[in-house]
Amino acid sequence: QKRATGDVDFYRDWAAYREGFGNITGDFWLGNEALHTLTSQNDYEMRIDLHVDGKEFYAHSPSFKVESEPDNYRLRLGRPSTITSTLGVEGLTYHNNLAFSTLDRDNDSWPGGRCAVSHHGGWWYAQCHRDNINGLWGAEGAVGVSWKAASRWVYPNFTEMKIRRLPASTTNL
Repeated sequence: QKRATGDVDFYRDWAAYREGFGNITGDFWLGNEALHTLTSQNDYEMRIDLHVDGKEFYAHSPSFKVESEPDNYRLRLGRPSTITSTLGVEGLTYHNNLAFSTLDRDNDSWPGGRCAVSHHGGWWYAQCHRDNINGLWGAEGAVGVSWKAASRWVYPNFTEMKIRRLPASTTNL
């Protein structure tokens, strides 16, 4: 995932998030099926880089996996104690083990509405989010691209979610 210019609308349906959209040289979503395929074959870590008010921040999970479509592309991160961030870890830990939701497929746990509709983008929502890097570009508040820092909300003008394959573990047989 990358957002830098706001030229791609992330308010998309399930099929678009499954297949991916945008352009890899600009704003894009790789695709949930691609994320599942990659992370089901090997171990991966994930890092999200954010730019807020001219400063760079990050969040990192040493474990990252996206489950299959029948499990609604559920997000699996490492244990909360292993997640690190220069903005506070709540932005990631809140979303661990959640199913993906889009404007036409509601998998959140909010009884009062649909997070993907209310917050203008597909994501791993509960009731609803502590980060929303797929929200409405340029907007502040919960509908916009946002991240729950330790004691406040911030509104990044750049986000990049990157995964990296971990080296195969070696065992002595």
